[in-house]
Amino acid sequence: MLLKDLSITGCRIQCVKPLDIQLNTQYRIQIIPEPAVKTGTFELLVESRWIHSREDSYEAAFMIVESPKGKQFEWYVDYLTWRSDPVRDTVL
Repeated sequence: MLLKDLSITGCRIQCVKPLDIQLNTQYRIQIIPEPAVKTGTFELLVESRWIHSREDSYEAAFMIVESPKGKQFEWYVDYLTWRSDPVRDTVL
C-alpha cells in the first residue's frame, strides 16, 4: 500500500489489489515514513470517505479522526507538502 497524499485533515492511499474497506468506517493506518525523513512509525485513526477502482489500481481517501500529538507529525506533513511542491524546483 502506498500513501499518496497526507494533510492535517486527511489522507489518500493507493494499492494494486482490491481494498477491503467499507465507507464511513474507522480504521487504524500505520505510516512508515521513508528512512531519509528520520522520523518514526506512527498511526492514524481515520474514517473512510471514498473508494475508487481503476484497471490497475485502487485508491481510498480518509478523514483523519486522530493523529499523533506533537510536532513530529506536523513536521512530516510539512515535509511532504514541501517535497511535492513543483515550485521548489524552479530556478529563478
